[in-house]
Formats: sequence, C-alpha cells, structure tokens
Amino acid sequence: MQEVNKIKVKLFTGGQNRITLSNRCVEVFELQNIKCKQLTFVPVEPWLPLSNHDFKQLCRRNNMKLNDVALIKMPSKIIRSFKKLGLEKCITAKDIEFIQSSNDFFMVKQEILSFLLPINDSNVKIESHNIFFGKPNLKQTTYNSIENVYIGMHLDSWEGEMLEKRHLSRNRICINIGLDSRYLLFYNIDIQEMAKSIGFEGNADKYEVNSIYPEFAKKFPNTPIYRLEIKPFEAYIAPTEFLIHDGSSWNSSFFDINVVFRGNFIVKNQNIISKIINFLIK
Repeated sequence: MQEVNKIKVKLFTGGQNRITLSNRCVEVFELQNIKCKQLTFVPVEPWLPLSNHDFKQLCRRNNMKLNDVALIKMPSKIIRSFKKLGLEKCITAKDIEFIQSSNDFFMVKQEILSFLLPINDSNVKIESHNIFFGKPNLKQTTYNSIENVYIGMHLDSWEGEMLEKRHLSRNRICINIGLDSRYLLFYNIDIQEMAKSIGFEGNADKYEVNSIYPEFAKKFPNTPIYRLEIKPFEAYIAPTEFLIHDGSSWNSSFFDINVVFRGNFIVKNQNIISKIINFLIK
C-alpha cells in the first residue's frame, strides 16, 4: 500500500501504555456465539504494546485537529454528578431508562453541554444520544438489533454524507460512565484514503461507502488496528463517520455504560477548559 495521510492521536490524559495494536484483521462469521453480518472483519490478537517509534508516529505533539482521535478526562464536578446517579446499581436496560428520564440526569446533561460548548464549533449543533448499556467482556460491542448480528469494524453514518464530504461530518465524544475500562478500536487510515488504496472511483453514498472497508480489509489485511483504553470518567473524541472503528468491553467485569454527543469538538488545553467549567457549575 502506498504512503497515505494518517489520522493522529492526541492524549490529554494517560500515556503510551494506553494504546496497543493488532497486526492484522480477519473475516469472521460469528462473534460471542452470535451470527455476524456478512463481510465482518475484526482485529486478531494478541494486542501488542507500541514501540517508542510507533507511538511518536501515531500521536500528535501540537494542537489537536478535527479528525484526530483524542483521549480526555472529564471535569471533577461532572464526575461527582455522575456518581450521584447510581449507575453502578443498574442491572437492566429499564434501570438505565429510569435514570435517563430523571431530572438528576437532565441536570448532569446540562453540565456536560456546558463543558462541550467551549470546545465545539459554535456553528455546529451538538446532538446527544441515549445512554448505551452493554454487556461486559465483549471483544466487539457494536450489534445490529434489527438484523440480530454483530457488525465488527465499521463506519458510522448518522450524518449520511457522501464519501467526498465524510471529513466534514461531526465527530463524537463518548464518555465512559461505567465502572471498568472500555476500548476504542480503530484504524488510523480514514475512509477516503482506504477508497484510494483499493482504486475505488466515484463518490459513494451512505450505503455504497460501507462496501469500501471490506474490500480494503481483504486487500490489506496486515494493516495495524489500534486499541485505545478509556478508563471510567474518561472520554474519547473521534471522527467515527470518517474512520473504521468499533468498541470493546474486553476483560471487564461490569456493564459497559457510556453516553455520546456529536459535534465538532476540538480540545486545545483541557486543563484551562476544566477550570472554567468547574467555576461555572459550582
């Protein structure tokens, strides 16, 4: 594969040990004893530590850019507010729905939006998602409940943009509000570069664009896949409409609980932002 532009990682918390890599992907037909969608690809174990050289190549030293992957820690006041909700007591989706419909959660959501506004493009609307409540100890988490299949490494299409505009789609922040670490699995090659690598011509719509990754995975199976650890009350920011990814709750003992917001989020200096928000929501 020819040299391509790479997506960078910006760590505002944690260090080199937070990122591991798989050296290749493989097609699977079943995950967690459940049928997979046709042409499902997943990373192959073992997960290996990054060399110092690879870490320096992957990570951004200067300011974060819109289509980077970033890891941040939530402000202390938001963490305390989440802990008061009692999410650790939830054992069913109905328990989560009860909390999500509460005034307490509404107030926490307002605190999160106060944190997000300074790091979001003011011309872009912030969209919130429902709380995700998933099983622990899953190597891959994304499940299509309509077709009852796991889908493995994939591309989001909330925005539904054509291929040539995918880099303009909103990115997302996914906050880990569970009791265990969870993981973001991702390629650092975006979908437009994958399309070029396989000789794809034209401008794919939201349905055709999903045919690009399987062809890339078959042609370049030895392309590294990265795994970023997100500890409780940390969050990743990633352009999930622009890069192939999945979630994982592998080796966890507690439910995978997270909440997502979509916008155009770019963090410049998290310490300054956190201090401002902590002051505003006292």
